[in-house]
Amino acid sequence: MSIRAFLEKLNEDELKIIKEDLSPNLEISSFTKDFFETDNRAFLFENALFDYRVLTNSLGSVDRLCKSLNLGKLDDLISLFDKVLSHYPDNFDEIFLNLSKYLEKLELKEEKTLFLSKNLDLNSLPFLTNNINDGYALKKPSYITSGVICTKGVDDLANYGLYRCQIISENKLLINFKNSDSFEHYQQFMARGLNTQVYIAVGVDPSVLLSSSFRLPKNIDELKFASLLTEVKKIKLDGFDLPSAEVILKGYLSKESATEGGFLNHTGSYTKPVELPIFHLEEIFLRENAIIPSIVVGKPPSESTFIGMVWEKIQLSFLKKIFPEIKNVHYLPELMFHNSPVITVDSSTNIKELSHKLFDMLWFEKSKLLIFTDSEIKEKDLLWYLINHDFKSSFINKKGQIVINLLKREL
Repeated sequence: MSIRAFLEKLNEDELKIIKEDLSPNLEISSFTKDFFETDNRAFLFENALFDYRVLTNSLGSVDRLCKSLNLGKLDDLISLFDKVLSHYPDNFDEIFLNLSKYLEKLELKEEKTLFLSKNLDLNSLPFLTNNINDGYALKKPSYITSGVICTKGVDDLANYGLYRCQIISENKLLINFKNSDSFEHYQQFMARGLNTQVYIAVGVDPSVLLSSSFRLPKNIDELKFASLLTEVKKIKLDGFDLPSAEVILKGYLSKESATEGGFLNHTGSYTKPVELPIFHLEEIFLRENAIIPSIVVGKPPSESTFIGMVWEKIQLSFLKKIFPEIKNVHYLPELMFHNSPVITVDSSTNIKELSHKLFDMLWFEKSKLLIFTDSEIKEKDLLWYLINHDFKSSFINKKGQIVINLLKREL
């Protein structure tokens, strides 16, 4: 489902059209933050002092998430993936090996290529400044926060990842993608003395945005994984399958680098500045009257929190398949982007053994904290449970990761 088709499904209680002149420099993000708790609609800014429209908070509610994926309720995702995984073995690597073979056979419908505009540069598009101190190392605070970065490795395997991009000039930006498959692609080409071709898709289908935010194994094509959620269309450009989008930036990465950040990210804290390769813009492809979505990030809860809820449901299906003792997984907003869930398990579960297995997985290898319980704990009661816990059965592993055991037999 395209972002335009999604917006057509929203009524005035879910989408607010803003006709006032508001600047991409702090004003749009401030408006979105100010109204997030009291008027949690999607906001479409039609006069953002540019020739294009800006969309914020589009996926910032459970109802809108469900509409974007044609779901009755979010828990339907669990049923969907339980069915997908029903014939696969109960082993992480084997599951994704089988899933990758299935996805390879899928053919995505191709959409007409966007028209090319030669008269535009990065400063011609309304990319937002979220916070005044963003990009403080270079004093360049404008960012793309909803761009799907599309790369291929030397083995021709593609990666589609949601990484923030800092605009540092009219034709250069920095992609914060270290520790990603796309960064590995960059390193592969640099080792051969070659530049890395990169495409940045902005305004993709909601399912593609969601899929590109998931941490999936290297053998899984995020674009085709998104097609498990809704119908997905592709754009063919230079022989590369790209997601259908409102805007596509074509360019390359070379050895030249600059300092990205800091940035007030979805954890609500500032990241440290980091040296990254520079993306050099070559061409811009875009639709007529393009819509430029932006994820306004900051201290949770925010739109990012709702995006994480989708992964929570999908991840639960995989974890239940691999570990039958797991009954539920829930991420509190404050813990979500530290990969630190509350995990409901059978009361007989060996927590030390299970936690070691989870910390060895792709999804939890960098987790700060795992909380285990054998009964559903309401968010408002978690602090009460923790303060009444004696911690005798909780522990910290050799990597400094914390395991809290709240099973009733231990209380």
